[in-house]
Amino acid sequence: MDPSEDLVAASTAEKTVIYPGPNPNVKYPLTVVYCGECGYPTDLCEFAPNPDACKDWLNKNHPDLFNKMNSLQVGETGATSTEDGDGDKKSAHQKRGGKGQPKSKKEKVPSKIVITKDKRKGNKYVTIITGLASNDIDLEVAKKFFAQRFSCGCSKGENDELTIQGDVIDHLLNVIPDKFSQVTTEMIEVKEK
Repeated sequence: MDPSEDLVAASTAEKTVIYPGPNPNVKYPLTVVYCGECGYPTDLCEFAPNPDACKDWLNKNHPDLFNKMNSLQVGETGATSTEDGDGDKKSAHQKRGGKGQPKSKKEKVPSKIVITKDKRKGNKYVTIITGLASNDIDLEVAKKFFAQRFSCGCSKGENDELTIQGDVIDHLLNVIPDKFSQVTTEMIEVKEK
């Protein structure tokens, strides 16, 4: 036998991997229960943005699986939750690195939309609208809409403010509720300077 043939045979033997096959203790096909709160498989809910809500959902919809998960946690850690002597849960925070928990969105309370008319040099006026962004209206979309609707210049000011060139208060009272369904006519307030 040629020595080069031995090297080829040895190199192919090293690359061969033997897989053990399916586990005889597991019933196939596997069924995985997904959490209705976060959409993760239930054994990964601890990594979800709101694991407490996931536990509540699991306890309500799959109590047998919830008890099984809790018994596994008790075996691993010795306790199911971190509690003080007072019974209050400690706030869990990351000790290092990572993105952390996503912050929950604060619900914005719809506020009034204030429309004011301001006089500029000569016989020119501008109409200033404030309060659109607090009602979940995208200012860029509103700016483009008003500029096209009234055929005039419209600019986005500092905080939550649109400035339209010209006196268009009367038209805005009808146009804003028609275009943006979350705004009613009662939410619009007109002030003149």
